[in-house]
Formats: sequence, C-alpha cells, structure tokens
Amino acid sequence: MAGDNVISATDKTPRAWQHRRMVGYLGVVFVGMLLVACAAPPGAPGGQGEAARPDSIARQEVARRQALPAAAAAPATVAGAPQPAPDFAVRTLDGRTFRLAEWRGQALVLFFMASWCVSCSFEAEMLALLHEEVRGRGLDILAIDVDPTSRPEDLAAFRQGIRGGDYFWALDEGARLATVFAVRALDTTVVVDRERRVVYRDERPTRYATLYEVVAPLLR
Repeated sequence: MAGDNVISATDKTPRAWQHRRMVGYLGVVFVGMLLVACAAPPGAPGGQGEAARPDSIARQEVARRQALPAAAAAPATVAGAPQPAPDFAVRTLDGRTFRLAEWRGQALVLFFMASWCVSCSFEAEMLALLHEEVRGRGLDILAIDVDPTSRPEDLAAFRQGIRGGDYFWALDEGARLATVFAVRALDTTVVVDRERRVVYRDERPTRYATLYEVVAPLLR
C-alpha cells in the first residue's frame, strides 16, 4: 500500500502477546462474570445462577434508555479536546481494505478484541444491536482481532457466533493498530467522530446504553 500514508509500527512478539493473552484472559473472564452477575436483578432471567443472554441485557438497556428523560445522562467522552485519530488501512475478512481516510462523514467504532476472548462476545453483541438500530445513519463498526496468532478462520468463527454481527471485522497483522491506538487490554473501544477525531475510549466491556449515548450525537 505504498503511497497511501498507511501506518507502520514495530511488531509485537508472539511470546509477549502469549503472556498478555493469558493475563488478559483471566481478567476478562472475571469481568465478564461480574457483568452477568450485576446485569440482572435477583429473580429476573439471568439472575441467581441463570446466565443472562447478551441480547436480553441489551434490550433491557434499550427500554431503560427510552424511559429516561432526554437529558438524564450525558454521553461519556475522552478527557480534554478530541484528538485526531491516526490514519490506518486494514484488510477486512471479506477481502476489502478499510481506510480511515475514506470514512470522513461517517462515525466509527473501533472494537479491539480477540477471537478467544470471553467478554468480547458480550460487547460484540451490543455492537450488533447498535448497528441494527442506527443502520443508515452514518455509523460504521470495525472489530479488530489483535492476537497475532489468530487466523482468519478463528475470527470468522467468532463472528458467526455473534447474532447480527454484519459489521466490519479484521485481523491486526503485526499489531499495527494496537500500537498506534495504544491498546493495553482487550475490550478496548474507541469512537471516532465524523471529522476523524477520537471522542471516546474505554478499556472494558461497554454497556449498550453507554455505546448509544456516545454515538447518538454523531449520527445523521
């Protein structure tokens, strides 16, 4: 992709990622267990031993958001003024090249995950529901597998398990995107506005209500 001003960065070694992978796995399992335990009240589906379905949790969030006054909750944002997002190009699972420079006028959610990540499936389903709700209003979603040992078939299998996950998916070859976006943990979410500025970032499984509150002001 010479001449396209594509990012370049030092590759991460598989050994370092294997260590981080194990630590990250233990962490996301614990976080995922806490989310399921806290998402449903006692006696409700998913409470007291019955696993809550991600789509059920998201739809509860939709109902809760619709019942709130319009100004009840302000969207979360990054501290300080929005900063320009670094340009990048990445090959998607469907064989196309996703270039940020071509996405002016569209907001974008970047979701840094791994195909073996337990809690990543939670947010992937939240993003699928968000994508369905705001379809055609100027938002794209790109899920990026940052594990250098992942294969296209691994990511494709993960995607197949996400109901409605028909947004963009890609492997982060050489950990280029993880490097330039300073990704330190799985379940990192970065929201880029229509002017290609980073307006939100977190490093945890993100609830549907938070995702919607962040992207709603960016939509057409």
